[in-house]
Amino acid sequence: MTSLVELGFSKLTFSEVVLALEVGGGVHVQPIGVRLSGDMLWARAFRSTRLYGMLREGLKGSLNITYDPRAFL
Repeated sequence: MTSLVELGFSKLTFSEVVLALEVGGGVHVQPIGVRLSGDMLWARAFRSTRLYGMLREGLKGSLNITYDPRAFL
């Protein structure tokens, strides 16, 4: 299994990833910064974003990592 460090994530910098969540029957897609903390990725959402509001209401999701650009077509 490839480690998060081998994928390019760091505890010193934020990496930009695309987050896709199902919300109310629709899909919410948004870039978000993540940083490595131990063996986990921690995300930061700006307070002024719709995502921050949804997270405050208890929305949870998952982050999938791929190098295949066809996943975004």
